[in-house]
Amino acid sequence: MPRRIAYDVLCQVLGKKRPMDEAFNSHPHLDKLTPKAKSFSRALLTTTMRHKGFIDHLINECLEKRPKGAARDILNVMRLGVAQLYFMHVPAHAVLSEAQILTGRVDFMQYKKLVNAVLRRIDREQAEKEFAPAFIAEKNIPIWLIESWKNAYGEEAAQAIALAHLKEPPLDITPKYNDEAAIWAKRLNGEILPNGSIRLPIGGRIEELDGYGNGSWWVQDAAATHPVTLLGDVKGKTVLDLCAAPGGKTMQLAALGANVTAVDKSTNRLKKLEENLARTHLKADILTKDLMEWEPDCEFDAILLDAPCTATGTLRRHPDGLWTKKSDDIRAMADIQGTLWHRASRWVKTGGTIVYCTCSLQPEEGELMVKAFLKGHANFEQIGDVYRNLPGAGGDGFFAVAVKRTS
Repeated sequence: MPRRIAYDVLCQVLGKKRPMDEAFNSHPHLDKLTPKAKSFSRALLTTTMRHKGFIDHLINECLEKRPKGAARDILNVMRLGVAQLYFMHVPAHAVLSEAQILTGRVDFMQYKKLVNAVLRRIDREQAEKEFAPAFIAEKNIPIWLIESWKNAYGEEAAQAIALAHLKEPPLDITPKYNDEAAIWAKRLNGEILPNGSIRLPIGGRIEELDGYGNGSWWVQDAAATHPVTLLGDVKGKTVLDLCAAPGGKTMQLAALGANVTAVDKSTNRLKKLEENLARTHLKADILTKDLMEWEPDCEFDAILLDAPCTATGTLRRHPDGLWTKKSDDIRAMADIQGTLWHRASRWVKTGGTIVYCTCSLQPEEGELMVKAFLKGHANFEQIGDVYRNLPGAGGDGFFAVAVKRTS
């Protein structure tokens, strides 16, 4: 069952470009799995997605012709098998046996011998061939994407980003009160990072960790905490948090004493924000609004615009995005970001600050967006330097900049 669920989700992601988390969490048979089986199914799926490019390279070496049409889904059976052999170190006999069972269950009986032959060959050659991590890493990034990073950051930096994607990202948390960071780092066996975040050992259920239930901290990547700091002292100020769900930055602002209005158009995502606020005993006014149509009835002291983006800075956490996004998406998202930033520019008081941020590595959604905004808005000026973080030890890929309304 766990392998069948992983197969079904893989077909949804690669065939219909459906987000992996959405497809996995809504699978009709997910509740039938034990916690251990559910964890294995998700790990198998994530591992396959993270290494899909390299896995496909190995499979292609074994095939004279790739299956076409509906038969292409048999490749997903092979991908799951290779992920277990190569990266999860499941015994070969178990992988081969389960692959045969799965092939029958998904009505590809005629491909049983092919699946068996491919997996046996890859298992055999695994001991004979050794691939450099850099080779594996670059195979896992679509050509258009790795080339865009090379153009933006140079060959060495692009390779470092690709290598970072080979590993599961760290788990960072933000303590509700800054002066309690040392307490929670000790209790949770974590490391305090320079920005005050706490990095925890990977593994275990987050909900079962000490301090989660009473809202002493929340999960938030270290890089994602930076945009709020660009707003300066927000205590007592009115702050509009746009595209706010699931609420990490909303909680940051509320904990610092801001009077927060959090806006998002997704009802489901706002439910998560409400749950987070209730758990942490923090307050914010929550509005379900489409920012392309909504107009506030007052101006705010500050605005945080966490704009929708291609999220290429968080592909370590959501590797399905490597295979569901395309280069055309960058321009489409940049158009939306420019429109939202222009609309938000009318909602901040004179002398007030807007922080624009995205979890994208693409300059079109970061540095170039700033230039375009300032060129079209003479009544704003940039405050300080832009914040650009690349994936790696310091957290996810992130971009942020602060601008001030001068008139």
